[in-house]
Amino acid sequence: MIQPESQPLTLGDVLYANKGQALVSEHTWVGLVRSIAARDQHALHALYSQTYGVVFTWITRIVSDWEAAEDLTLDVFHDVWRTAASYDPASGSVVGWVMDKARSRAIGRPSPATIDVVSSPADILWPSTSRWDLLARRIAAETGEEPLVPAPEPRAEPDWLEVAPGISCKLLATDTEHDRVSMLVWLAPGVPYPPHRHAGVEELYLLHGELMIESRRLYPGDYTRAAPGSGDLFVWSGTGCMCVLLTSARDVLRNAPPAATEALRSLIRSKLQDGRLPYNIPRFSGGPGEGQTCDACDELIADQMLVQGIAWVGWDRRPIQMHVDCFALWDQERQPQS
Repeated sequence: MIQPESQPLTLGDVLYANKGQALVSEHTWVGLVRSIAARDQHALHALYSQTYGVVFTWITRIVSDWEAAEDLTLDVFHDVWRTAASYDPASGSVVGWVMDKARSRAIGRPSPATIDVVSSPADILWPSTSRWDLLARRIAAETGEEPLVPAPEPRAEPDWLEVAPGISCKLLATDTEHDRVSMLVWLAPGVPYPPHRHAGVEELYLLHGELMIESRRLYPGDYTRAAPGSGDLFVWSGTGCMCVLLTSARDVLRNAPPAATEALRSLIRSKLQDGRLPYNIPRFSGGPGEGQTCDACDELIADQMLVQGIAWVGWDRRPIQMHVDCFALWDQERQPQS
């Protein structure tokens, strides 16, 4: 749906469109941290249970060592226990605070990136065996108390919400007072994230897959931060990807490029077959269009987001430019058909 110019579409408009969905307030997370600061181990266990998988997955992507990642993850939550009293809600979300501790622990431990194809958001976080008992024993050694053995209790997981074809989100926390949101985002292979302008600080922790943001290529375990007022025109993943995204619900989403149709898919397929489009673009980047003609759909790109590069077309080496949606279709159609 295209909004009037005076009422631009925001991320919050998309995420909160379903009025019936159950949202977890940021105040709930802040309450857990305050209880931890008061030495409530049950609160620590609740926070640990809700964030352990994300922290462990991200650290594992950096160190590529299961046991080392387990140990570092325990260190993160031990830090949470020790420093909860210093947490300031004005400085950012609880999820962001925990992930920042994970980044501090894992920094300086680079390893070769492992790229996987992320075809579905379901069960994507690695199911690591909980090591709460080890953490509880660490804390018991400091407090002189018995290690906490919490009773098993069912915990409702947030649902994945498909906000657009090929884009799903799992809302971890919503802060309506400061218009902030902490969530998991999944992009299907070849699906672009809408062009957008950041209303506040955006932080992204890449868990799985490969992600292009403008001309930067991110790998699992990477972290990136964007300042308020900045924007991204080209956000795309050829493998599909999943990330932790901390951003403002007031981020402004720009109008997307032309929607994909079967006719467009057929045209791209025809151009690949007769050589009007290449099967490979060695290097490409994203940016705003300036009136170019899309090599895929033959329509003007105007000021919409485009992908451009240099490639061999027939016997000629020349510039190629496409709408990002057309580029995503081209990427699908050039793959060998099974």
